[in-house]
Amino acid sequence: MNGRITKHSSFVTVTRLVLSKLGGKIIGGNMYGEDIKGLVREFTISGNLGKNVKSPCYHLVLHRESIASPSDDKSVEIAERLLACVFVLSQLKGDLRLAENPDKRLSDEMLLQLIDKFIDEELAAYDYFVAISPSGDAIHIVASRINFVTGKAIATWKDKQHMQRGLELVQLDEH
Repeated sequence: MNGRITKHSSFVTVTRLVLSKLGGKIIGGNMYGEDIKGLVREFTISGNLGKNVKSPCYHLVLHRESIASPSDDKSVEIAERLLACVFVLSQLKGDLRLAENPDKRLSDEMLLQLIDKFIDEELAAYDYFVAISPSGDAIHIVASRINFVTGKAIATWKDKQHMQRGLELVQLDEH
């Protein structure tokens, strides 16, 4: 499995890209909207809390190389764990968040515990949806970086390294 993470200023553009242009089907998330208009309306509420945030929208894409695709439920679980990993790593301080240095970074076991805790206690405070491509070879996560309880944004420093570490953990978890 490989992937990429991008930041955007427009929830409309990314939501329209995933659902209309790419033909994605929503399979999970924590939002009530069922179409582009409804989802964007929800994203706008949390996005407005972070008025000084240039790019409040995250778009994470996971590409699956294997032919055997997991069920929608498993795909949502993988997506949520990856999103949680990126968010958890962005909140850590100092050497613990250095994803590229195995000698200084947080152990996989400790990070997995922090991810579980984040999913249980904090993930609900971020708007996101999970969609799957028509061919089933890509999972898209569109998320707000703004916590709608605190109004604080997830930091994006080293987010590509955090995404890579998350992908490694997801693959470790699958085996």
